[in-house]
Amino acid sequence: MEQHLSTAWGESEGYPKPTFRLSEDRLIGPSGQLRQDLNRIKLLGLWRRATRYSRDKAWEKYLPDAYTPLAAFNGDYSTAWQKNWDSDRHRKRMRRHNLQTEKTSLATGLTPRNPRMSYGLELTRALLHEIKKLVEHNNGRFIIFQWTQIPPNPENVYLLNGKYSRYSDRQYRKNIEYIARGFDFFKIPLTVEGWITGEEYEHLSNSANNQVMQALARKIAHLIPSDVQR
Repeated sequence: MEQHLSTAWGESEGYPKPTFRLSEDRLIGPSGQLRQDLNRIKLLGLWRRATRYSRDKAWEKYLPDAYTPLAAFNGDYSTAWQKNWDSDRHRKRMRRHNLQTEKTSLATGLTPRNPRMSYGLELTRALLHEIKKLVEHNNGRFIIFQWTQIPPNPENVYLLNGKYSRYSDRQYRKNIEYIARGFDFFKIPLTVEGWITGEEYEHLSNSANNQVMQALARKIAHLIPSDVQR
């Protein structure tokens, strides 16, 4: 859900990517094609570089308001985000997250749900419906699956650079379930130890991938026509 904006992942702008938007529930886009040079006039590209033109800021005019952190909080809060930020000297982990624009994987768990997240959920559902149409047009079966950790982390307030954000795994799960509503949706519990590949990227390790894929295969085996199974 961090990808409402028109450039790839990162706290600053990455490379441009094809981006869609909603206008009165109508899907518009993509903004460009893969590997397309969006600076069709070379002088325009030079001007944008000289003036530090922001493609993401230009795209934000289409987006509702993002999450607003608390300026103050009197209860118990966690400093984990701040510690991760302070220790990320090479800008490879926490400092890549942009909470201000919700260009972050953390956005899906921010609570309460805000206008930009609600827009992102509707946009994602619209895109999934288009993907489903394409799959079914080619005689396929479209499913969504998600790996889950047990137990989930409880709701907490996190301090980061003088601002307080409320994050909830419950909110995250509600958002994912809303996206998947009406689709074939499978949850796959993650049961292996040492599932993460490293500190920089929370991707599944080989053993975790094998466990999740085997569990998914058991869940969807009945969906495969018998003539295909043979």
